[in-house]
Amino acid sequence: MNLRSLVASLLVLLGLMACSSSSSKGTVSPGGACTSDGECAGRAGASAVCERVCESNGPISGCQIRTPAKLGESCTGTIVLNSDGTTSTAYSFAYFFDTNMPPPGELSTCAQADALFCDVKSQKCAKLNVPGDACVGSYSCDSTSYCGATQKCIASVAVGGSCQQNDVKACVANAFCDGASGKCAAKLNDGAFCSANSSCASRSCNQSACGPRGLDSVCSGP
Repeated sequence: MNLRSLVASLLVLLGLMACSSSSSKGTVSPGGACTSDGECAGRAGASAVCERVCESNGPISGCQIRTPAKLGESCTGTIVLNSDGTTSTAYSFAYFFDTNMPPPGELSTCAQADALFCDVKSQKCAKLNVPGDACVGSYSCDSTSYCGATQKCIASVAVGGSCQQNDVKACVANAFCDGASGKCAAKLNDGAFCSANSSCASRSCNQSACGPRGLDSVCSGP
């Protein structure tokens, strides 16, 4: 292979690498209105999502760049793993809702999937707490526990165990606190009668029936 061919091959390879490093082909800038993740412009080393929050006028969406942070690094939010396999965001700073403004355009995030959360006191990624540890919200406890009224992580209650209805995080994943029985029960499938999002496997109770989670569900409870 002559020098010209070698240079050409290297340029092609570098072009492919540049293309593969792009995290999104969207064009909407951080903070801009969106309806899906694919509309948001990405950045190398970060993810671009269409974040949704509940405001006084209803759900509002905006593109958000999320840069992953490691243990001990500065952060502004936690990517929370929900029981249905989806994720949600817990902000570690004073983000004021009911301003009818889009969510923050940029976050440095700690992920529960990496056994981390963003500590609101230190504003740094920390290891998830275990039963008995002090906590600042259920997003700071590991998958086997929840943050109780005493601000300590408490072991999650298994199906059939006693619980208090107002403590929606007390039961193990894929279970909810049944107010009628005062016990943890398996979450309900689509079509089942319900009274709260937390009782449905889809996390969406619409017109007293569990069903697919839509944008409006963001504003109707956990």
